[in-house]
Amino acid sequence: MKNLLDEEFTDALTGIEEYSHVIIVYWMDRVKKHVMTHRPQGNPDVPVVGIFSCRCPERPNPIAITTVKLVGRNGNKIKVKGLDILDGTPIIDIKPYWPQYDRVEDERIPDWVNKLEF
Repeated sequence: MKNLLDEEFTDALTGIEEYSHVIIVYWMDRVKKHVMTHRPQGNPDVPVVGIFSCRCPERPNPIAITTVKLVGRNGNKIKVKGLDILDGTPIIDIKPYWPQYDRVEDERIPDWVNKLEF
């Protein structure tokens, strides 16, 4: 998928092509309702959890993030792989992936997460 930034931000991408991954911060502008609890993916094999305990879109705040592989850059266009947003979704920010800040060790997730489709 290609993403086009306003031309005024072209210089802000200088050097981004040296990274393998970027974090995309975006605004889920088409989410019309929010919930406090949710069964992720509607999967009956997982529990109902609080919205802040899952990655579901029906959040009180429509700010979202995803980490994607950076395939390339051409001017004010970047090409990424693995972006899970709808076409036309507003991009708020792009940040380079830095293991010093973004990687965690000894992570823990609930067993039910492994029952979801990715």
